[in-house]
Parts: sequence; structure tokens; C-alpha cells
Amino acid sequence: MDDSSDRCSLEGLRAASAGHVAVGFSGLVSSVASSLVGSAFRRNVLLLVSASVVAGGCGPYRLPDAPTSSGSVTNLVIYAYFSLDQTRYGFPPSYTQFFVDRDEEVVFILQLEHPGPAFIVQGVLYRPDGSQDRAFQRDVALSPPGYARTFNHRERFPVSGLAAYLGKWNVRLLINGALAGTYWFRLEDSRAGRGR
Repeated sequence: MDDSSDRCSLEGLRAASAGHVAVGFSGLVSSVASSLVGSAFRRNVLLLVSASVVAGGCGPYRLPDAPTSSGSVTNLVIYAYFSLDQTRYGFPPSYTQFFVDRDEEVVFILQLEHPGPAFIVQGVLYRPDGSQDRAFQRDVALSPPGYARTFNHRERFPVSGLAAYLGKWNVRLLINGALAGTYWFRLEDSRAGRGR
């Protein structure tokens, strides 16, 4: 493990927060926090500020966004976006930026209105150069009246299979052969800006 990787680890953050990196902030944070509440709050605020200061040297930070259907051309699409999370229930946050050196997979989250009749969902993943990388298809069965009227799907793309092509990827989604939307994400190397 190199020095920069150690700084980005949990142990590195703890060591730095106890060391000289956060000392200038600890006095300020400690005095403000002690005037507000007890030591548990003060410790948490100090750890948060220290982690924020140290994390600045850990490479790019991506902000999560709410689940979205941006890029859709039909009202059948409730959600269609990319995420890191594989939560079993609910919808994880949306991301458009992924890193070959930090992420294991890109997960395409899809939720569609299910009008009742059977239909076919297809997705095609395109590389940054415009060539097709892979495709997926799901045959959605008839939904009888009185049953849930949505179709949920998560398609996983291992980053190890995408890593050779940095840049803007996209998925074109088709429902019964008609374009339903185009959704994109950017695959980058977080170390690129740190002299590697």
C-alpha cells in the first residue's frame, strides 16, 4: 500500500485526526462544540471536520443525487439511473461518476410502470467510442389486475470489464423495440489528477 492509499484508509483518517493535520482545526471546533453541548458531540464534530480535511487529499469526491429518470423519452420510466449501491430494498442514490481504481461495479437501476400486458425490456451498453459493449433483455410477464403495476430491475456492470475504456458510457433502453431513454455515466481514474 502506498502512502496516499494509507491516507485514504480509515486508519489513515484516524491517525491524521490525532496528528498534526487536524490540530489547527481541533482547537476551534473544540471550543465551539464545548459551548454547545457535551463531549460526545464535540468528539463527533472533531472527527467529521478532521475527516473532511484529510479526505481532501484522497482524490475526487462524488456527490450523490436523488433517483432520477433524466434521459427518458416515455412516461413508462419511473427511475433509470446508475448507482454504486446494491441495497436490497428501496432505491440507492444516483451517481454519474465512477472510478476504475475505487469501484467494483456500476449498477443500472430501473423501475418501469407496468401497464398490464407483457412487454420486452432491452438495454444496450455503449462504450465511449460508440461501439456496443454488451446488452441485456428481460421478458416481463402479464400483470393481472390487482397486482403490483411496476417492473424493477438492476443490471450490474463489473468495472473490471469496463476499465479499458475511460470516458462517457451510455445505456440505450428499449421497451418493445421503441427507444425509452438514453442514460449515461462517466468512468474515470481518480488517481489521474494526483501525478500517476
